[in-house]
Amino acid sequence: EILYWDAIKGKCLRASRDSTESDTIWATWTCTLGFPVMGVWPEYTDGTDVNSCHRSSDGKHLVTGDDFGHLKLFNAPCVVHHAPAKTYKGHSSHVMNVRWLFARDGESGGVITIDGAARPILTLYGVGLDDSVAFRGVFASDPRLRHPEGMVFWKGALRVCASYHSTIVALGPDGRIQEARAVRLRSTDWCWGLAVDPASDRLLVSSSPPYDFQADLPGENPHVNKRGAVLEIDETREASKYRHAVRVRCPGLTRPGGLAVAPPKHPKAGQVFVTE
Repeated sequence: EILYWDAIKGKCLRASRDSTESDTIWATWTCTLGFPVMGVWPEYTDGTDVNSCHRSSDGKHLVTGDDFGHLKLFNAPCVVHHAPAKTYKGHSSHVMNVRWLFARDGESGGVITIDGAARPILTLYGVGLDDSVAFRGVFASDPRLRHPEGMVFWKGALRVCASYHSTIVALGPDGRIQEARAVRLRSTDWCWGLAVDPASDRLLVSSSPPYDFQADLPGENPHVNKRGAVLEIDETREASKYRHAVRVRCPGLTRPGGLAVAPPKHPKAGQVFVTE
């Protein structure tokens, strides 16, 4: 199910016509569901095998990470049933997230992926002019990245949702974790998707209580019936310390996942695209 929210009013957009998806030009695309990406799903998959996708800045290419340890490169939009793709094997574990790297001119450069092992590995790939993908090296490997979900660049650092630790981890250009910039949520909350609001330059995070088997808690989890939300995070620096302000932006969700934000100059600016 795909739901659309007005992030300013915090209300779900309900209409008899699906004009929001057809008429909205999204600034980015990181959702595995939707018309522009319906061809990324291979044959005989169960709807959970594709874990992440990301469209390039020029809108011409799409990369995905799946449960088979594959990085795939598609043409975008990808609307053909079982669309052809270039497949690259870079992980022995399932690929949890994949993101394009952007150069200073805003153009898409290489690709970064992260797997779901107990000690996740962030891997860099280079994309050539002929759309070929080549392995560059390991960017980071740390148990503090366990159960990685959302991944996005924000304020000069790569942010990764480490759901196992209920923490949004910050990695610097050298691949090292910056502890002072980590955002720790409640221990009963998992973080799923990340996006940056281009209007306010704040980080949006989809968060929800985990299920029993995911929380590693015995018996019944009293938090299961509570609702998830989209959180808004602001980061300020005072001397050598970082401070984070967290507030609820879109409440009342069940288990929100991927996020996308309409660009500031668009008539629907401020609206957030959320999967549940």
